[in-house]
Amino acid sequence: MMRIFWEECKHILRSRLLWCVALLGFFASLYLHSVSVDPSLLTVSNGFVREHGTSFTEQDADDFVLYYLEHTEHGKEVQQELKQLGLSTITPSQIMRYQRGEDPELAERLHALREKDESAYEYLMYEFHRFTRVLDQMADNRTKENIDLEKQGKSWMDSLLPPEEEWKRSLLQPAFAAMQDRVEDVFATGENQEFFPYTLQKGGYNDWFWTLFRMNDGLGFLWGVSFLLSAIMVARSLGGSFRAHRGQLLYTGRPGRRLILIKMAAVLTISGLLFLLLTGLMTLLYVLLYHIDLYWHVPVASLLCEDGPAIPRFAVTLLQYWWFQLGVGLGCVLIMALLFGGVMALTKNFYVGSAMIALLVTGFVILLKMVPGIESSLLLMSSPMGLFFHTGFLLMPFLRASTLFTALPHFEGYSLLVWGLITAIVMTLGLWRMRRAAL
Repeated sequence: MMRIFWEECKHILRSRLLWCVALLGFFASLYLHSVSVDPSLLTVSNGFVREHGTSFTEQDADDFVLYYLEHTEHGKEVQQELKQLGLSTITPSQIMRYQRGEDPELAERLHALREKDESAYEYLMYEFHRFTRVLDQMADNRTKENIDLEKQGKSWMDSLLPPEEEWKRSLLQPAFAAMQDRVEDVFATGENQEFFPYTLQKGGYNDWFWTLFRMNDGLGFLWGVSFLLSAIMVARSLGGSFRAHRGQLLYTGRPGRRLILIKMAAVLTISGLLFLLLTGLMTLLYVLLYHIDLYWHVPVASLLCEDGPAIPRFAVTLLQYWWFQLGVGLGCVLIMALLFGGVMALTKNFYVGSAMIALLVTGFVILLKMVPGIESSLLLMSSPMGLFFHTGFLLMPFLRASTLFTALPHFEGYSLLVWGLITAIVMTLGLWRMRRAAL
């Protein structure tokens, strides 16, 4: 039996289509991440961390702005413009006082510059705005007055859940209350007072993190690639045995039907290993190109958002979040591979099975991305495709409306368990149909 297993693994790995899709998907993932983050600005953040560490107090925020002025092309251009004002440089505190109307001398100089050179004045105002956003966001990240996740969750339930869905309300209300307790923990332990790289671009305070993990960038994109690779493996292994009516002979006896289990074991093994390989290679490139290892120990709650820090369900660092997403992703890949195998076994036909797999994935995409109100469907949101669409936002339900179900404790674990059982049932039905056909 082990000999058959290894031969089947080798048969799957000899697929040129499989390796072409894997390589194209890997480089597409790397490209999507590279165009989402400005490497030069990330280099500045990395240099700042090497000099100052990841602790990020108000003084560190001031130091970061000064570091930006000295080490970036934009910063040097700002200093050139400042020379027209008779200033050699400018401090963040000066900028903040000016914004609050507490620095009449600077205001007078800027007014004179506006009369002399309108474009230079507009450029400085734009850069000043970016600097103050760093300081303002840092200050917001240290206060919790405006973060009421329990109230936010209740508002969401009132807007989306029908009144008759009391079971769902009773399930979610304690989860929202627990999330509010997490807010207290974050501020009590200082979980939000570490440094994540800034891009100083509009809305770019946490883009560096999301582009590492979300489904249309970086590591999250590899989930989708791995789903596709699993479908190719099922079509080559199990689907290939149905071609030219070979299945009518091959699976008529008990030893032949046992072959399906060996084929699916090979598909699951190669699917999981390829996912781990692609994720490991991408992470290695992240370390070499972007030095994310500088931030492994930084709590995810340090992310700066418009309404305060991100609030993960439990205390988690960047490295721990990477392990968490790796485990959830691996579970999703194996479940999708098993689901594809079950569909192929049910149809007993390479072409019909392949078409059904494509329709199944298309149906998930349509339901999850195009049907209004799907946020209230616990079953669909917990599916592997539902988790895939929210990679990067796992554990943090209040960053996107459609991830609110992740406020539930152990949401991802229960999701994998439930959908694992569903796909196991589908696979069992496929084996039962094969046996009935043989009889």
